[in-house]
Amino acid sequence: MILFDKLKLSTKFQIAVFVPLILLLIPIGIVITHLQKNNKQHVIQMIKSQGVALARSDLDSLNMMMLTGIISNPANRKLFFKKASLQKNVKDFHLFRTHAVNHEFGKGLPSENTRDDIDKQSIVSKKVITELKDGNLRVTVPFIAHKNYKDTNCMTCHTVQEGTVLGGISLDINVAKQLSNVK
Repeated sequence: MILFDKLKLSTKFQIAVFVPLILLLIPIGIVITHLQKNNKQHVIQMIKSQGVALARSDLDSLNMMMLTGIISNPANRKLFFKKASLQKNVKDFHLFRTHAVNHEFGKGLPSENTRDDIDKQSIVSKKVITELKDGNLRVTVPFIAHKNYKDTNCMTCHTVQEGTVLGGISLDINVAKQLSNVK
């Protein structure tokens, strides 16, 4: 305190104003950083939800193709895959089949195979898997056989146990623009 007493009045005033101000700004900076991180996570979660909804909508379309029998024509599936890949912000669309479907209906198209560990992880875990990489959010959604999926019994056509993963859809959604807007 003796050192403080020897300071000029203007210096004492500056210390009295700036020290509390600095001590106040540090927690504010921490809060802002936390909010920015949470905001980015919120944007990613919203886009993930949209991706899951899009994949489930695609499954509904595929389900109609199954119920009407047109899915057995590879040209119809190729056309569907092309149309699905042209959806807004979808950089890549990939449908994959599991062994259960291949065993029952044949191997399918080469493009209908699992591509990587993310596809395989969604099959094993029976959960949606996401990965953010290079401005794209990959959303991989497994399709699980149910007795009542929107009034359709999957086991009518698939001779599997309820809960078996039949395949899935993996979407790469361009999120660079949305993430660049996050402050």
